[in-house]
Amino acid sequence: MKPYRTPLLLSFVVALFVAVVHIFGMTLSWYWLWKPLDAVMHLLAGVSMGLFAYWVFIRLGAKSHLRLSIFTTLFALAVGISWEFFEFFAGIAVFEGQSYWPDTALDLFLDLAGALAAAHVSHK
Repeated sequence: MKPYRTPLLLSFVVALFVAVVHIFGMTLSWYWLWKPLDAVMHLLAGVSMGLFAYWVFIRLGAKSHLRLSIFTTLFALAVGISWEFFEFFAGIAVFEGQSYWPDTALDLFLDLAGALAAAHVSHK
């Protein structure tokens, strides 16, 4: 396998894992039975986004760590914010008092952390 395809394959595998666990999490109430699952899922989704962003980055021929950081951050934020809008408009988001905004901020932070970690580990 060509080395530049590895991040794309890993991104797909992690995204598939996240999707399967998310489906089970929603249908079997795993998110309510084990509260940290949401954080783990956002971190893994971030890893998948970071691997995909890195794959796009190397396919474009870019090499700068700073540009990789900026590209990965913008990509992860775009996907993470889109997901939060999806949860809101699909009625999935839970509004329990004052906890919605801190939870959303934590979700986006974990998306970013996973994405940046995966992209930078891949770039070494």
